[in-house]
Amino acid sequence: MLPLLKNAPSDVGWRDYVHGEHSACYHDDMAMQFLTDGKEKYIWYTKTGEEQLFNLEDDPEELYDLVDHGASQERVLLWRPRMVAELKDRNEDGLCDDSQLIVGKLLPPFRSL
Repeated sequence: MLPLLKNAPSDVGWRDYVHGEHSACYHDDMAMQFLTDGKEKYIWYTKTGEEQLFNLEDDPEELYDLVDHGASQERVLLWRPRMVAELKDRNEDGLCDDSQLIVGKLLPPFRSL
């Protein structure tokens, strides 16, 4: 982390985006995976397949879902393959294959590593 703090992220080979996830601990429909580069945030709900996209610069509170409001499919098509790339090596989860996300899977709310 020290090189990152001393230099610009691009100078140290830092990631272009960050991946996170939320399990279905409150309700099955809330299980989701997300990616963000700090400017946009893409969310994919694993059980329903719903996708959301937020412009964090204009909408930091994530109130205006660009997908729901006719966002350019071009932006979603940029983020979806990134999600596949993040999940494809997690075969035991079954959330995607090598080319697409698989809808309907739920991860257990708690698991040991």
